[in-house]
Amino acid sequence: MNTLLTLLCLSSTLAMADDAAMPSLQQLFDRAQYQQVLQHSHAKHDADSMALRVQSLIQQQQRDEAQNLLDAALLQFPQQSELYYLSGINLIALAGTGSVFNARGRATRGIEMLQQAINIDPGHFAAQQALIQFYLVAPASAGGSEELARQHIAQLTEIDVAQGVLAEVQLLLHENQMAKAVKLLDKQLQLTPLHPELLMRRGALLSRQNIFQLALDDFQQVIQLDVPVAQRYQALFQIGRLAVLSETDYIAGISALTEYLTFFADSEQSRLPWARLRLVQLLLLTDNHAAAKHWFTDSPLRPDDADYTALHQQLQSQLQLQ
Repeated sequence: MNTLLTLLCLSSTLAMADDAAMPSLQQLFDRAQYQQVLQHSHAKHDADSMALRVQSLIQQQQRDEAQNLLDAALLQFPQQSELYYLSGINLIALAGTGSVFNARGRATRGIEMLQQAINIDPGHFAAQQALIQFYLVAPASAGGSEELARQHIAQLTEIDVAQGVLAEVQLLLHENQMAKAVKLLDKQLQLTPLHPELLMRRGALLSRQNIFQLALDDFQQVIQLDVPVAQRYQALFQIGRLAVLSETDYIAGISALTEYLTFFADSEQSRLPWARLRLVQLLLLTDNHAAAKHWFTDSPLRPDDADYTALHQQLQSQLQLQ
């Protein structure tokens, strides 16, 4: 236990020790260092750097600025499917938050952008899934169409069966058929048992059904695979959260959240406060009060989140802090 306490109390900045003195833009973005991405990408005008700049603006809710940059970038890189995809999801988001007079035009343009991304690269699965989701959730007056969603699901299934299953799951959830969605994922995972997106999706659905232990198993499988950075840390967060909710695998949960918090130290990752509180819960469950106090000390108040505030107050009381 002393070794665990020492590990937990190490400065989180040690996570940077093995990196180069100047991380790449991708590394900065992966660590949710969005301000630094924006600072260091000004002089870079290649498509990848501009995409990271756009994503950083979106993460900071600067969607109008992101769209202005995207419009300029697409003139310079008219064959980059990722830029069309980002423009599509950003315009659709803007359609949902702006004036009703602009909503239909932005939504229509967003659909066109997603379709263009797919035309350039049919294997751009994020664009495929985003277009299907739009058709399912948007009202008909804004371009929504279950029939079009079904057509695109069929087309996507011909390209990639697992992606087709993920899209079919979207449809089943839209129809409030969660049990069928889980069964469909079960069936596909028997054929492709190490597919991280399928595991992530099933884990999320099992969690929503309060089947915490099985959900935890799925996320633990994900981190054993070679997955993108974002996916790994999403899974680590869920492992910590589900260790609390299932009241099992405390040490695995502590390890997952410690890695998560260390990786995102001093970042703009929005889940950091919740990760801290979940870690404090686990440390208290393992009678590690000193480490629990250490991690709780810098936990911010979030008056806009009632659930977070209630848990914060509960833990403060348990730790007997003023």
